[in-house]
Amino acid sequence: MGLLEVKHGLLQIAESLDFLHNNAHLVHRAISPENILITSSGAWKLGGFGFAITTDQASSDLTRSQAFHYAEYDVEDSMLPLQPSLNYTAPELVRSKAPSAGCSSDIFSFGCLAYQLIAHKPLFDCHNNVKMYMNTLNYLSSAAFSSIPPELIPDLQKMLSANESFRPTAMDFTGSAFFPE
Repeated sequence: MGLLEVKHGLLQIAESLDFLHNNAHLVHRAISPENILITSSGAWKLGGFGFAITTDQASSDLTRSQAFHYAEYDVEDSMLPLQPSLNYTAPELVRSKAPSAGCSSDIFSFGCLAYQLIAHKPLFDCHNNVKMYMNTLNYLSSAAFSSIPPELIPDLQKMLSANESFRPTAMDFTGSAFFPE
């Protein structure tokens, strides 16, 4: 898949997320390559809404205590409980003491997806191991972004911030210098 096609697809997913967050008032919580559908005409669609919650649910105390629970060490994929892939899950959905699990969680996952599509490798390759995930998150360096176009790096780093308040909105992402006007 060429870079132009990836740019076009990322813009379509960003528009989908903007609609999801601001019109449908939903948080997807499972954005990953498996949940991106490409039509025969080349349009990118967001699917896989099995973990979606309303934005009201995302801000409630009950939901805050219901982060996904991943194993600390490697486990066989067939033994995993039903939950999104850890490689694309925002840290606040992994840590049980998260202050929130809102729209910014989708932006983190979208950043992981964008990284993989452009770098041709996942940013996180943690085999559903929380310790590997947290280690990668805590030690992200500029070297991790060496295969990313320079005009996208600042926006991608914001999307992948461990602090959800630093993440942009989906529409903010569409204003990146990475996308020509």
